[in-house]
Amino acid sequence: MKIFSAAIGVSIACVALSTALAQTPPPAPDPAQSAPAAAAGNPPTKSPLTQFGTDFSFLFDGYADKNFNNPDSGVNQLHNFDVRANTLHVNQGMITLDHGPAPVGFHLEAGFGQMFHLIHGTERFPDEADYIKQAYVSFKPKSWKGLQLDVGKFVTSAGAEVIESNGNWNYTRSILFAWAIPYYHFGLRTSFPVGSHFTGGFQLVNGWNNVKDNNRQDARLHRRLLLEEGHLEQQLLCRPGARSHE
Repeated sequence: MKIFSAAIGVSIACVALSTALAQTPPPAPDPAQSAPAAAAGNPPTKSPLTQFGTDFSFLFDGYADKNFNNPDSGVNQLHNFDVRANTLHVNQGMITLDHGPAPVGFHLEAGFGQMFHLIHGTERFPDEADYIKQAYVSFKPKSWKGLQLDVGKFVTSAGAEVIESNGNWNYTRSILFAWAIPYYHFGLRTSFPVGSHFTGGFQLVNGWNNVKDNNRQDARLHRRLLLEEGHLEQQLLCRPGARSHE
């Protein structure tokens, strides 16, 4: 049976990023223009979304769609998050707190909506934890020479698509995203620079999509990321380890 559907999604994001997290540095100010401000002695305006070194950001995501097959179940087949047919629905509302490691930091993403329940569909942890997408502590002392260690719950490194709708080219997701890769992991994640273009990493996690492990076999993920002048990105991810389908 052929499936024809149309969806319109709206994602509104309010993001506060520190200059340390920016992908590209801002252009240098014109000395002629900055001189009067410096002479006046006015301090730079601080963003209200940055408090005590912590960046706050907010995301609201909803969609309205029409499935021309008009399924009796009210479900869009083979869709990942926009599963409700012929309706207006809230996918997620989320708040993010990010404190860069200097040398200790943290990252927290929590919210509500259909997306949070879908990504935790196989989770054995208490239902209250379903409203937390990421929660980890980061360590990056200067003496570690760029090595960063994250401990907790974090989204997967696999795949080209992400959970947040505004981070994808299309509002819907591919079947590979829905069926072939994890949403998140729980465990240990590392990253470290290798020369000027490479970043290496190693992860030791419970498996995928589970905070509470479902067997005694840990999974290991090896990650290599290639960056070339900020334009080209290639990733090699290996995931050995036996897993249970329980």
